[in-house]
Amino acid sequence: MGWALTVISQASRFTLGLTGTLYGGPSTSIFWLLYRLAGEVRREFGFNDERRWSERFGLLKTTFYVDHDAELNDDGAYTGTRFFETVSEKPGISPAIVGLGLKYCTFSSLKDIGLPLPPYSEEIVRLPLSNAMQAQMAEADGSGSPPQGLLLWALEEQKTETGKGAISVWLNTAFNRPDAMFRPETVSFNRRLEGRGRFAVRRRETVLELDPVVNGEELLPKENWLVKTCQRERSLGRKVLVYVRQTGERDIQPRLAEILMGHKLRTGILRPSLAPAKRATWMKANADRFDVLLCNARLVETGLNLTMFATAVYFELEFSLYIVWQSMRRLYRPGANLPVKVLFPVYEDTLEEHALDLIGAKMLAAMTLYGDEISGALVDDGDDGDLMSDLVRKALGNLSVGRAEGIFSLGNDQLVTESPMGSPTAVSPHLVTLADLMARRREIIRASRPKARSTPLEPEGQLNLF
Repeated sequence: MGWALTVISQASRFTLGLTGTLYGGPSTSIFWLLYRLAGEVRREFGFNDERRWSERFGLLKTTFYVDHDAELNDDGAYTGTRFFETVSEKPGISPAIVGLGLKYCTFSSLKDIGLPLPPYSEEIVRLPLSNAMQAQMAEADGSGSPPQGLLLWALEEQKTETGKGAISVWLNTAFNRPDAMFRPETVSFNRRLEGRGRFAVRRRETVLELDPVVNGEELLPKENWLVKTCQRERSLGRKVLVYVRQTGERDIQPRLAEILMGHKLRTGILRPSLAPAKRATWMKANADRFDVLLCNARLVETGLNLTMFATAVYFELEFSLYIVWQSMRRLYRPGANLPVKVLFPVYEDTLEEHALDLIGAKMLAAMTLYGDEISGALVDDGDDGDLMSDLVRKALGNLSVGRAEGIFSLGNDQLVTESPMGSPTAVSPHLVTLADLMARRREIIRASRPKARSTPLEPEGQLNLF
């Protein structure tokens, strides 16, 4: 494909290259595109200079591994002992790319291009926990003032020399447990006894034993809400795409599929074992077989057109706002036949609700600066880390965030700026091009010609002699 692009661009007078959001992927994703289209890039970089490109315009992560015999005071220190390192590129791009990109790039949104987009609406559905769920979450979470339960244990363990990582145990349990209370669970902690990194010696310890809060065919509140929502959407002729985060070792998709099919909803699951290149074809071929499709949002975050689904339900919220944005965009695309609806069900007074409020605040701040195309402001892994830190601060009472009433709220009432310099939060006005004028030349010429004088009307009751 790259060779074909090079040949075609050399044989063409003008070449238009298209790419997605710059900040959403690694910087090298646009290196070879610009290398083939911009002579300035070829003069400064060699074809295999992607490492030097990423050092200047991207984000690199360097990991050092040392022997377990090395005595290090801090992680990452090098005292001369034998080590090896790995260098990997992370999603993200440096603002310095603007100095190069402005010469060759134009940044446009779908609204600026004028493509027809479907109506969009979203709703945050806050569901109360049952009494049994509240009692268990007081132990499995315990955030509040003062801390209790698992959070109190994690805070105390963090103070000890071998307790590093205890906060992660609390965070994952408090975030994942509400949607998995239909099964028992053992909360464990891998205590580091000595060493660091991959050479550390650890001991697995049981921290907490949790029992299921429902028996038999009894449903959790969010599961019951999902069934009713999917049945309502099916009656309206709308297919539902349900995003689930726990799809690995803690997979809850089989449980949801069994529940939905038990209520006569045709349900399918998109598995990661299906190669990315085959997913679009598989979705088109099988969409008519399903009323509901379950999948992880990361499987469809880029590249797929899922306009056959009209409703998206984030049954479990993703940590990364960038992934949420991209997966939502799979439905909100030109050519969608039905209005797009996005639903965010969350349990009240849980870590998931706090995360949703934080994401809403992040989205509001990003849209203030970047307008509709906020995805350009986000970096995948960095966004995850910031959200995790904020969740811990909020649980400790060190962060106050307002109640989110929407995440994207794109709407259809689009503001249009009249400024010739444009606006980051409004759609640019439509520019009349030479091609537009040529297409309307006959209409313009007719409008510019003086109108012929019309014959005055004869008064009624009189004869015209001439």
